[in-house]
Amino acid sequence: MLSIGGKEIVVKALIQSIPTYVMSLFQMPQSLITEIQRLFARFWWGSNEKEWKIHWGSWNCLCSPKHSRGLGFRDLIVFNRAIVAKQCWRVLTNLDSLAAKVLRGYYFLGGDFLQAYSQPSGSFLWKSLVWGRGLIEVGTRWRVGRGTSILVYQDRWIPRPSTFQVISPPVLGEMITGSQLKNPSRG
Repeated sequence: MLSIGGKEIVVKALIQSIPTYVMSLFQMPQSLITEIQRLFARFWWGSNEKEWKIHWGSWNCLCSPKHSRGLGFRDLIVFNRAIVAKQCWRVLTNLDSLAAKVLRGYYFLGGDFLQAYSQPSGSFLWKSLVWGRGLIEVGTRWRVGRGTSILVYQDRWIPRPSTFQVISPPVLGEMITGSQLKNPSRG
């Protein structure tokens, strides 16, 4: 019989870490995550096949941070998307890695990872990366520099928190880049 503190350590350090490797590469099905969280809750509240115990709090409450009166357990859906997004970030930042080269050659040849689309015939890994990429897209913006790669009317590059994009209609054409906006007479 484990104490509450012992159960907390078992759930956080052992049980929740077991699916981490698979979750870092693939989007786990919602039904599987729900079943895993149901098993966590049964373990936490002391239920087993012979005896059912009352669950005095929802799993969402148990996943809340401790300063919000939760226990700080991982919400596996949020965790799954976060670590798949971490793999997406590695593809974006390590262009010379083998994984980035293989993905670029097969799914976004000559294009950009952020603009590549999910193909119906794409692998489960690719579909999972596109799902995780959505989290990256929410928090990323271009750093202007020379502006040769930034599409003025399509990319998120303006430091304005509402849309981070130009909202006026395109005057100079939709495919204009940031470098084309510079006035050469001003230097």
